[in-house]
Amino acid sequence: YIGRYEAGDKESTVEKIMRNENSSETNTITIKKGQVPYNWITYKNAKILAEGMNEKQGYATTFTKLISSYAWDVAINFIQVKNDNYGTEPEVGNYRDIEFSYEDLNGDVQTKVYWTNPLLVPTGQTSEVSKIYDMGGNLYEYTSERNLSNEFPYVVRGGHYGCASYEVPTVNRSNALNKLSYYGFRVTMYIK
Repeated sequence: YIGRYEAGDKESTVEKIMRNENSSETNTITIKKGQVPYNWITYKNAKILAEGMNEKQGYATTFTKLISSYAWDVAINFIQVKNDNYGTEPEVGNYRDIEFSYEDLNGDVQTKVYWTNPLLVPTGQTSEVSKIYDMGGNLYEYTSERNLSNEFPYVVRGGHYGCASYEVPTVNRSNALNKLSYYGFRVTMYIK
């Protein structure tokens, strides 16, 4: 199954600070609501963390890895049973053109206003459909899929907090660089 939330950073969440370009790429990965999203990470380190999560944190799974584009599409198809336009025209999500309320790292309710400055929010605050969160906006998510291009070798899915929902909807598939602030990741778990 796919992680219900984007990957979170346990140590940054405890410190109540969002990650930045100087954040450690070896912090503990979490899959829980209200975590600091694990961004500012290279593809290589996101892959390493995702693949070792089951062993390091004692999950009863055969193995864990980055989400694949196939799993992303299957999740969207599942979600579209309840919300038929979720993949192409999300009604909720952390995009610049959507206003919503969320809980910050202190548990206080905040409102992100329509077309305000880009703002990353904690995991599990947006896009909830069928108990799956964060697929609409917040962060592009690295996938296990690779691109043949040397210039943009990584494939990311979804959109991010700095774009409009109609520019990069949930079904979006983009080629990416490495370690920019708006790239995060999601873990797939294989159960015994």
